[in-house]
Amino acid sequence: MPHASRLKCADCNKVIKYVNARRISNRLLQLYLSARTQEIIDSTCYIFLMKFKKSSLTFVHYFNIDKHLIFDNNASLDDDAYYNITGLRKNQFNDLLAQLQSMRNSKLRSVRVALAVFLAKFRLGLSNRVLATIFDLKGNRTVSKIINQLRQVLTIDFVPHRIGLNHKLCIVMDDTYIPIQNQDEYILAVFGPFLADGHNNNASIIQHIMKNDDQGIASWLHDDDVIIVDHGFRDAVNSMEELGLCVEIPSFLKGKKQFSTQEANRTRTITKNLLHNCIVNGKTKEWKYFNYLQNSSLRFLPDDMDIVCALHNAFRQAVMRDPTNGIELAKIMLEQIQKENELDK
Repeated sequence: MPHASRLKCADCNKVIKYVNARRISNRLLQLYLSARTQEIIDSTCYIFLMKFKKSSLTFVHYFNIDKHLIFDNNASLDDDAYYNITGLRKNQFNDLLAQLQSMRNSKLRSVRVALAVFLAKFRLGLSNRVLATIFDLKGNRTVSKIINQLRQVLTIDFVPHRIGLNHKLCIVMDDTYIPIQNQDEYILAVFGPFLADGHNNNASIIQHIMKNDDQGIASWLHDDDVIIVDHGFRDAVNSMEELGLCVEIPSFLKGKKQFSTQEANRTRTITKNLLHNCIVNGKTKEWKYFNYLQNSSLRFLPDDMDIVCALHNAFRQAVMRDPTNGIELAKIMLEQIQKENELDK
C-alpha cells in the first residue's frame, strides 16, 4: 500500500487517508473512472459510484458478460439493455437508425454503433474514454468524432421532422428550457440557452422571444390563441395580451388569506394543464449528459437540446394512458368551475 500522503482518489484526485480509502474491484467502476491503473478511491466517491452501479444493473450485467457492448448484432442485447444504455427501446432504436439516411458505415464503426455511442453518451453521461473502452473504439478522439458526426446527421435527418410550429393547439409555457407544447407532451420549439442572471427571468425571456419573433413564433400565433403560463410569467402577461393572445395564469392572493371558490376552481383548472410541463421538463433531464456540461460542449447545447426534444417527440409515451378519462375529467372541471362551495353557506 503506498504511503498515506501519496494516496489519491481516482475520481476527485484529492489526497486521502488510508482509513478512507476503498479499492476499486468492479470492472465497470474502473472503466467509469478511466482508472484501471489507479485502484484507490475516496470513501465518499465510492458510495456515489455504488449508487451508479445499483441504478444501472442491466448495463452492468451486459458489460460483465461481454468485454465490449456489441450493437452490430441486433440480437446480442435485449430490449431492456437497449433502454438502459441508450434510453430507447430496441424497436425505437431501429426506427431512429432507419432515419439516418446521410450517414454511412466506415472502417472505424458502423452507423448502428455510432448511434449507440451517441445515445449512451447522452443517456449515461460517461466520458469519451470510457465509451471508447466499452464500445471497443480506438480512443476518446474517435468517440468525439462520432458524437460530432451524429449530432450533424440528427440535426439534418431527424430533428426538422420532429420539432416545428405546424400544429394549431393550446400552448403551455414553462421556464426550464422554455419548451412550447400541447397536452400530448409534444414539444413544438426550444429557445435558448439564456444566461442565468438578474436580467433574464421568465417574463423577460418570453418578451424577447415575442418581440424578435424567434423561429416565427409570434407570426405563427393567432388572435385569441390561448397561452397558459405560471406565476413566473406575470410581468409578460400585458405584452402577450397586446399581441391579441388570451393569457391564462393562476390567480394571486394579493394579501388575502385564501381564494374565493371561483378563483380556486379557475386556478386549479390552469395548474392541471401546467402539470404536463413539469413532467416533460423532467423527462428531458433524464439525459445525464446535461448534468455536467463541459465548457467545450456549450456551443453545441442548442443542437443537443433540439435532438433530445426531438427524441422525446418521436418516442414519447403519453402521461395520460386513457385519453377518454382525461376528457371526462376536463368536462367535470369545466362544469363545476362556477359552482359555489356548499360548506361556505
